[in-house]
Amino acid sequence: MRLPASYLIVILSWPLSPALAVSVEDFGAFGNATADATDAIQAALDAGQGPVLLPAGRYRLTRTLRLPSGSGLYGHGTLYMDADETVLSNHGDDKGLNDVLIKGIQIEKRFVENSEKDGIFIEHATNLRIDCVSVTGISACFGIALVRCENFSITNCYVHDFKASWTKRKLPGGRSLDAIGIMLNHCQWGQVTNNRIENLNVTYESAVAVHYQTDGINPRHSKQVTIANNIIRNVGEGIDLVDCESMSLTGNIIQQCWHFGIKVIHGSRLCTISNNTIRDAALNGMSLYFGNPEFGPGYGNVVQGNTIVNTGSIAITGEPDGAKQGVWEKWQTAGIDLHNDSRANNSVYDYIIANNVIYNTPEHRTCQYGINERFHTYGNEREDKKQPDTSLFTNKISGNLIRGMQAGKYKTFSKTVD
Repeated sequence: MRLPASYLIVILSWPLSPALAVSVEDFGAFGNATADATDAIQAALDAGQGPVLLPAGRYRLTRTLRLPSGSGLYGHGTLYMDADETVLSNHGDDKGLNDVLIKGIQIEKRFVENSEKDGIFIEHATNLRIDCVSVTGISACFGIALVRCENFSITNCYVHDFKASWTKRKLPGGRSLDAIGIMLNHCQWGQVTNNRIENLNVTYESAVAVHYQTDGINPRHSKQVTIANNIIRNVGEGIDLVDCESMSLTGNIIQQCWHFGIKVIHGSRLCTISNNTIRDAALNGMSLYFGNPEFGPGYGNVVQGNTIVNTGSIAITGEPDGAKQGVWEKWQTAGIDLHNDSRANNSVYDYIIANNVIYNTPEHRTCQYGINERFHTYGNEREDKKQPDTSLFTNKISGNLIRGMQAGKYKTFSKTVD
């Protein structure tokens, strides 16, 4: 019988049956939590037979698994890294990767305080899919990191429970202090959707000593990536855009951030930030910030239809009813904060900020302003002694619903405010 084309598509998209699947067990790996399975799993990956099944069990590793093109792992097993090493990577392989699938598995590192090792670190990859993967046991670095990747997806993953206590910008081995759930660096044409990222924590001493951020999702120098419908909770910052272009952030739920729910910095431009919900950010629901002038100004971003609730209701350490301390002590709280710069090539302009709901409930009247535009100066002059160059403020602010602020709905220099 000749089947319709639609049936053929469904059949061809089914995973391999257990009888046909290539399994790590075929190469001698045992998920008994004690035997070293590293060599056997690496042999399975290198066999060139496509993604390899990782059956249920706990597979102990003692060094990083290297991913070749056309490979991957899928199944219900757990990779347990029993050494202070990254679990899955192709770092240093100049050939790059094509057509790799990582699906359904759990990744767990033996916890090492202030470790510089990651869960997944992949660079120069195309057609990469990471789906339904759990990552935990990370300290001061990345759960999932992609560098210079194209046509990729990170979906339905659970990245959770990091811890670190370092109080300097550089870790003991020299790497920058960045505990991040999902990091993208110089990536394009991808999606990060339907993930859950939570409990990326640092000690009290770390939080007040340095600008320790622990971002849920941190895209850097990336473009044309959709970040949608993620749940991010109990982190330093929810989503941090650094020098990004034409990004779409929509439908994300971000709760309990010690710094900012969403930050847009270092010349990020032409991005759309819409229909996100941000609750209980310590400093700003959104921080639209200048940054390093080498990246140029930030402009043309659209911020609309977002809901921001109870900014300032937690302290920078995540504790309730605490005061701002350390480097953040004098930071002004706002639902949306536009922080401009006295250098024209590093300003924040031509934003559209429209139809957002910014609300503090009666028991949490801790936010100073609904929308706040500020001005930063350089040199010996104090900020409050110099009048801002108002030609830099060309943002359009309209139609926002603002309730429950301490000092006022707006503090702005822009000409268009409705």
